[in-house]
Amino acid sequence: MLLNTVIISLNQFLPMALLWVLLLQCDIGPSLSRISVWRAVLYSSVAVTLFLAAAGSISQWFDYRGLEVGKIVLLVGIYVSVLGVITSYKSGAYKLVAITLASMLYLSHFVMYLGSYWGQDAKQGLLIGSILGLGICLSFCILLYFILAWLRTHHLQFLVLTLLACHSASKIANAVDLSAQIDLLPSSKIAFDIRAWLDEHGIVGRILKSLFGYEASPSQANLVAFLSALLLMGVVICWRVQVNTQEVVKELEHD
Repeated sequence: MLLNTVIISLNQFLPMALLWVLLLQCDIGPSLSRISVWRAVLYSSVAVTLFLAAAGSISQWFDYRGLEVGKIVLLVGIYVSVLGVITSYKSGAYKLVAITLASMLYLSHFVMYLGSYWGQDAKQGLLIGSILGLGICLSFCILLYFILAWLRTHHLQFLVLTLLACHSASKIANAVDLSAQIDLLPSSKIAFDIRAWLDEHGIVGRILKSLFGYEASPSQANLVAFLSALLLMGVVICWRVQVNTQEVVKELEHD
């Protein structure tokens, strides 16, 4: 139980925390739009509570596939919110939306897991496993935050944006995989299989999966969805960079 809880807590906490860190450092330009921590915690808490309260009813929708459809909607919503962060001048609001949706997606699943085993004399293992998983997650994210901050200060912001684009595109790929699992989309063949070299269930594989949706044996639909979403995100980022550059040039000309 202890090991399972550590693994599950990592699987649920790490993607959400990584998204938060990436959003903190992703702004195009010298300044960063801040995220109100208290507001993000409040919105996320309310959203997760409401989602859990309605989970029983939602699960009966779409021929008892409501929770899976809900997860697909949340995954797509996170991707669209990140697009809003890149395109909008009020990126802070879109950051809050993305964090809230990610909390609904990942924290609700973790709370359901805790609730299902809490009354089975496993409280100690659940608590210790959750603390260990959260500690590992926080340690890695703090390290990543300072790495991304260093990249920004050394004019390597394109690497930060590339990582954000890959992380966001993985949400669409995950949504396509989940759609195939519940027969909303037809299943497709495996594009390639490199599990012998790097399995996504290992330590490195789990980190890469959380960062940009690494799959050792992705389906063709998964690969197409990831590349398409990545291409769209790349086009939007290039457009925003060009717009910002033109605005800076205009300001210099007026001066």
